[in-house]
Amino acid sequence: MTEMSPNLRKIYLFHLFNTIAISVVANFLFLDRIFLRMGLNMQQFGFIKGFAYLLPMGLNLLVSPFVGKLNRDREIVGIGYLIRVFLPLSFFLIPGRINDKSAMAVAVMIILITVHVFPIIANNSIQMLVRYHVKQEVLGTHLSLITVVWTLPGFLLAIPLSKILDMHTAGTDQEFYGTMFLIMFFTALFEIFATIIIMRLPRHNPENHKNLRFRDIFQPFKNEGFRNLLRVIVVSGIISSMIGAFINPYLLNVQNMSMTLISVISAGVSLLSILALPFWGKLADHVGGKNIYGIAAAGLTIGILALLGKGSGFVLVYAFLSWQGSQGLFGSA
Repeated sequence: MTEMSPNLRKIYLFHLFNTIAISVVANFLFLDRIFLRMGLNMQQFGFIKGFAYLLPMGLNLLVSPFVGKLNRDREIVGIGYLIRVFLPLSFFLIPGRINDKSAMAVAVMIILITVHVFPIIANNSIQMLVRYHVKQEVLGTHLSLITVVWTLPGFLLAIPLSKILDMHTAGTDQEFYGTMFLIMFFTALFEIFATIIIMRLPRHNPENHKNLRFRDIFQPFKNEGFRNLLRVIVVSGIISSMIGAFINPYLLNVQNMSMTLISVISAGVSLLSILALPFWGKLADHVGGKNIYGIAAAGLTIGILALLGKGSGFVLVYAFLSWQGSQGLFGSA
């Protein structure tokens, strides 16, 4: 690999600071611990997570053609992620001010939808910035390295932060919320550095966007191969979302696992997923992408069924095979 250009180094630095900033606010282990402390039940969890996952993706589909025409990718990334990391601090305004659990769930849902919309849109702009500053022949390599920088440090940082929070979970609500606020606030400050870095990138050529029209987003749906792939993605996405909605309450309340242990497992599985990517890539070259989906689906199913067992051993099997539906040996496929 050739030496990185100054602008490419800025992109790497942005992702490093950004993953520190979102290591708590984008980690549902921490957010779910807040929601459990609020006293929300599993029906409310399903309500919150369902809308928090689906609505932002739908909104992104509607606005992405117009956002692309703006040629303001730097600003979209900077503003989007500043909102992403600081708006969740408003969760701490809910306890003590809203007593009705249903109203509390609605308030949480509105905040979650807002903080998910902006980074989803911002991620499109990040992709444009990366593709503009990386040569096509080494794009795949840099995308893989950026994925490592953007994920693993955040999972590793979550381990000591979870340990701190575990020490205060048994305390009063004031102690718990105060500790969580400080953790979220000080990690979020790193997004300021990330924003400064991303704003120093040069603006790229708007020619890439000028012919994009709203109806163009429906063009891929005319392709049968795309529709078949989309069905697989939608089904796997629904399953992953269902697992992601309830897995943390299940591990915390039913399996009685500490946040620290869950964070250690998450970090280990994240590393496993990164190491497994080259294997899946080589296997896909030999057996084809469609067969990979079949193999992955079987592995994910076995991993999910392992959750029916009681004890940490079954959880480890689930983690190894299909953690959160998108990590682990088969989740990374």
